[in-house]
Amino acid sequence: MSATTESPAEQDVQIDQRIVLPGVTYADYEAILRMRGDRSGVRVTFWNGSLELMSPSRPHERIAEMLGHLLMSYALERDVAFNSYGSWTLRTDVEDESSRAGAEADKCFIIGGGDEDKSRPDLAIEVVWTHGGIDKLEVYARLGVPEVWFWNRSRITVHRLGENGYATAERSELLPDIDLAKLAKLAERTDQVPAVREWREHLRRPADSAGDVEA
Repeated sequence: MSATTESPAEQDVQIDQRIVLPGVTYADYEAILRMRGDRSGVRVTFWNGSLELMSPSRPHERIAEMLGHLLMSYALERDVAFNSYGSWTLRTDVEDESSRAGAEADKCFIIGGGDEDKSRPDLAIEVVWTHGGIDKLEVYARLGVPEVWFWNRSRITVHRLGENGYATAERSELLPDIDLAKLAKLAERTDQVPAVREWREHLRRPADSAGDVEA
């Protein structure tokens, strides 16, 4: 089966719309969240006196949704306790203005249950489609998210939070047997149902017989 992707020309004109505003207080950030309300479409990030407003492009959103579908399929096949919380608005609960932060991931998840006892997701995923803006790892470190994945150009990088911030890891600690290379490739596909079906078939095969994603 051949992967279906958008042409370079189509990709070039579908970029994320982003603006970063300096000199913003945490009170300003909270006011903007209130004005936006429950309306979706704009991700809001606050860090170190700067506010980022980002409207994700169509391919950005498609890749994020595909990652969500694929991970949920993985959880079903592996019988993993797994709950998705979309673009959950995460904020620090501190008085010090310089330590306050807020972010909304493309996708975030609680893994292994115990959702009611957790104020943060176990895993946050960011799709890097258009570069720039606030350093999200700095924000997630302040928020205390244990693991962050970045999808960028057909590759997923894993970052684990430690005492000195995030360190890049070869594999996920939360989902150690997941095939990140195949997951990253399948996330690009525009034919979502066949892609999920291929992923589930891949998960059901012995590890030594699992092939690469076809170009």
